[in-house]
Amino acid sequence: MYYTKPNVKGYVWNYSHTRKLHNVKNYRYTSWLVTNASTKRIKGKRSIYYRVYSANKKVKGLVWSGYLTKAIATPLDKISSNQQYLNYINSNPSQRLTKALIKLFPNSPVDISLSRSIDNITATAPIKNQNFTDFIAISDLKDPNNPNPHQDGRIDSYLYYSYGQAITPRIKRITEILNANGYNASKRASMMNYSLGVDVVDGALYGTPTNSPYPQHDDQTTRLVYEIYLAKNKG
Repeated sequence: MYYTKPNVKGYVWNYSHTRKLHNVKNYRYTSWLVTNASTKRIKGKRSIYYRVYSANKKVKGLVWSGYLTKAIATPLDKISSNQQYLNYINSNPSQRLTKALIKLFPNSPVDISLSRSIDNITATAPIKNQNFTDFIAISDLKDPNNPNPHQDGRIDSYLYYSYGQAITPRIKRITEILNANGYNASKRASMMNYSLGVDVVDGALYGTPTNSPYPQHDDQTTRLVYEIYLAKNKG
């Protein structure tokens, strides 16, 4: 998964590189998938071009690699403090959805310990953290008027199947589900005695960035994780 770098000006071309299709500045928040890379000589200089399509599959073409940046998510066990985690959420392109989600609970501080506990949840191993109590699985809340019979209506399910779509309408839908479950804006704002645990990877890769402009072998393997919890800190 790749994102458009901020403040770049350039074009997405047709595959034969003869016609401009889109200006990348109009796709600042678009998620891109790279299918392959090729070397071209442009005015005597060697350039790497990506064959791309947008995650929602509405845009495709050829684009210079310098306009895009790879989405790399940092494993939570590599983050040591609440402030470091918050800085990561606010600055890393892979965390755009997380950044929008935590704003839904404006007075519930993000906690890295709680978030790491969420990262270890499995179908047979529920969340465990001796420092917290009164756990609320926000991502398990269901839409009582689920419009899609092929999905279970849970928040995590909706986010999974809406992967690649614009963030604003996804957050709007999550807000509707929260409201329907009794967590309207007033209720959410009042939950300052709860901490927020989030483990959200919206199509990014786990790993270490490289300086190579070429896609790596695992670039087509994206991780989709959507876990959101509230809990009270015992301390």
